[in-house]
Amino acid sequence: MTLKKKILLFSFLLPFGCASAFAARAPLGMTPVPKAAAVKVTPAYVAALKKQAAGGDAAAEFNLAVLYHTGEGVTKNYQKSLQWMEKAAADGDKDAPLNLYAIYTQGNGVEKNPAKAAKWCMRAARAGNVKAYFVLSDIYRYGRGAPQNARLSAFWLLRGLQAEGKLPSPRARKPAFNVKAALLSGLAGLMLLCGIMFVYLYRRKKQEQTDA
Repeated sequence: MTLKKKILLFSFLLPFGCASAFAARAPLGMTPVPKAAAVKVTPAYVAALKKQAAGGDAAAEFNLAVLYHTGEGVTKNYQKSLQWMEKAAADGDKDAPLNLYAIYTQGNGVEKNPAKAAKWCMRAARAGNVKAYFVLSDIYRYGRGAPQNARLSAFWLLRGLQAEGKLPSPRARKPAFNVKAALLSGLAGLMLLCGIMFVYLYRRKKQEQTDA
């Protein structure tokens, strides 16, 4: 049985401070929100989830971490939630690293650790999580868990905007190489060169005949 993810622990609210793409972004706000597939949490569901998680299923590990975080179907336990979320991240779940960023930022069951939170956010960004691009931009802008770096802040902001389609990507702006056009252009250039050489040699021969 394939168990879909039930809840994403945290949503990152990142509105623009003004219309400019380089404008200051508002500080992070995080709140639990429902995510896609609603699943009724029953004892049978929890038992199946635990079995799959124990077998190394990353999605099941993520879901089990959520249940321990919310206390739905199990006794709330932030430590177990953290353990299963870290295991889900290690097993390749794409949402787990950004959730670990939120856990270490908010201090849910652990001491707040901005540096560790920033490392998890970087891991999420490198895995292609678009939300992480904007979060990482703020981290570098405000120096939360990493040294302030305006260049890196702008880099991740632009990458996020490109991923959302709000800016054209560098690849999209680069014109495609047209082999046929290049060959035709080269052939035309060669013909022109041959024509110039022909005229030059013809005139030179005529001049030699006149001098003789």
